[in-house]
Amino acid sequence: MEWVDGVKLNEQDAIERQGLKVLDLVNTGIQCSLRQLLEYGYFHADHHPGNLLATPDGKLAFLDFGMMSETPEEARSAIIGHVVHMVNRDYEAMARDYYALDFLSPDVDVSPIVPALRDFFDDALNYTVSELNFKTLVDGLGAALYQYPFHVPAYYALILRSLTVLEGFALYADPNFKVLAASYPYFAKRLLTDPNPYLRDALIELLFKDGRFREERIEIFLQKMLSNLF
Repeated sequence: MEWVDGVKLNEQDAIERQGLKVLDLVNTGIQCSLRQLLEYGYFHADHHPGNLLATPDGKLAFLDFGMMSETPEEARSAIIGHVVHMVNRDYEAMARDYYALDFLSPDVDVSPIVPALRDFFDDALNYTVSELNFKTLVDGLGAALYQYPFHVPAYYALILRSLTVLEGFALYADPNFKVLAASYPYFAKRLLTDPNPYLRDALIELLFKDGRFREERIEIFLQKMLSNLF
């Protein structure tokens, strides 16, 4: 047991009086959460303000590990692949991802789901994925798919809750903040460096289309990865 001095993450004025920025702390929280979720598969699942403190030396402290959850190993890669398929607007592949994510049983035909995904994302992706508000995306997707036999696993519901809470802290400080954009450096690094065969295939899907190398995407990915190092 250890005592931690700090300020609750929703107390923006108090944090700024210490010379710190809420958005920097939220970004740290997002990167930490993604590593917990998608690398270690064991994550803090209770991100309310009392459990996230800004310490005087500018670190983010996670408190109260009474609510933890696990991300199944297959789902960790599938989540990253799902983001790639969303960027590529590959709705058939997105629908198939729901098997690995344990949203659907293997005997469910996903072909009727594809048009619902296309209708929602073609409207939502008028801009880039990084410009989407995470909560709006989650709410809109839920409304589009409610008529299909989805079962949202407990681990996934807790992931959505955790990232939505972090985005809420950030939106209070900056109404234009996008959690998906803040997540890009992590996804870029994993896709470019992870030897997992599934992620290797996902990287190829992202960088090539109809046999053509999309040079602009590798440039964007390298920029995003480097932005998380400096």
